[in-house]
Amino acid sequence: MEFIFLNRAFQIDRLHAQNKIPVIVGGTHYYVESILWKNLVSADSTPQGPVEDEGGTPRKKPHLDETAAKKYVIAGRQFDNLDDDLERLPTEELRDILKEIDPVSCNHRHEMDRRKIKR
Repeated sequence: MEFIFLNRAFQIDRLHAQNKIPVIVGGTHYYVESILWKNLVSADSTPQGPVEDEGGTPRKKPHLDETAAKKYVIAGRQFDNLDDDLERLPTEELRDILKEIDPVSCNHRHEMDRRKIKR
């Protein structure tokens, strides 16, 4: 089933290039999330960086460009490039930061669900 999903998911970029809107039907919410967050959809089925356009040029997520020049202080720690800095932290440290900022939300997350903890 995953092989079929990956083949179909790769077609979404082609549809966007043709100015068509893909419609995703069925499956679980995790399949939809994996398409939106690009965490299951890659050539080798592992998390990848920005998806490339048809010319091979990487496309960046808009929020990466917006946050690149900003500095953030979260839970007493300074982050120069939020996405890159958070990516380098172990999941346990991310969870500790979330727990300090929002303990209620932290308690609703699985302790190893890195993507949701970062979000």
